[in-house]
Amino acid sequence: MNEHLKIWTKDYHKKQRFEAWSEALNNSHMGWSLDKRDDTVYGYIKMHSMGRFKLSNCSCYSPCSGSRAGTQIARENTSYYAILTVQNGYEVIKRRGKEQKISNNDIYLWDTNETLSFRSYSAIEKNTLFVEKDFLEKLFPQVTQMIGKVFDGKQGLGPFIHSNLMTLSSRFDTLDPHSTSIITDSTLELLSTWMLRLNPVTTTGHRTKLFNQISKHIKKNLNDPDLCPGKIAKDFGISLRSLHQLFSSTETSVSQMIRQQRLEQCRHEIVRNKNPKRTITEIALQWGFNDSSHFSKCFKEMYNVSPRQYLSSRQ
Repeated sequence: MNEHLKIWTKDYHKKQRFEAWSEALNNSHMGWSLDKRDDTVYGYIKMHSMGRFKLSNCSCYSPCSGSRAGTQIARENTSYYAILTVQNGYEVIKRRGKEQKISNNDIYLWDTNETLSFRSYSAIEKNTLFVEKDFLEKLFPQVTQMIGKVFDGKQGLGPFIHSNLMTLSSRFDTLDPHSTSIITDSTLELLSTWMLRLNPVTTTGHRTKLFNQISKHIKKNLNDPDLCPGKIAKDFGISLRSLHQLFSSTETSVSQMIRQQRLEQCRHEIVRNKNPKRTITEIALQWGFNDSSHFSKCFKEMYNVSPRQYLSSRQ
């Protein structure tokens, strides 16, 4: 099923432009809280969605800034990796306390499960391809190591990635689903090949293979309450120090990966729960948490709402 969205703020009365822009951005780029300077927002957004992909084209000719917090993340049912390509202008993205400038031709990857903030000071034109996390992780297991990195899109295969996304954005309405799928899949293959070439540290065969095996092992055993770095190291016959070194280049520790994936499973399970007698505590226990108060604390730290508040907001 295809979903489409298109908005020009010039089509709105001046006093309605900010609200129209904010609503469109939230529908096309996941949930954001925008900083309101005045109502004179001038910009254009076009979004197409098909299956596991969503492509958003954004041209903003006014200064714009906002943030993405746990409250927005908690409301969303689908998790994506977002591939941002900038055609003109620049913006500053803040992730985990670190600010990075994304400029003309740059390519940047971000995770919709993470909190972020952004600001642009002048005109910017950009495309963002959202890909469901499970799908991209199967195609490109090393994607978790690329999150938060800025790639120069003028190098190597970068121009082809830009070109493919521009073609998709401009011709989505005229392309049949099969053609769209071919272009999208080829873009993702180009992206994975190119990024691995630019990051040789991640292509060291044994380390990459071991990291992928451990990541799959974690995902498969989230419901094991005893799953921890020590047990994983023992299961794979490596030292605990070697395990932590393996994760050192990913900006995510072993414990963080386990906790974040468990919380994400719990969040989805809370929404999908069809049994009124099944409690939030039982869901937490099913996914490896052994203490309800610890689970509630972790859930609120990640999504900025308690599990019960989240459930109430979805009913």
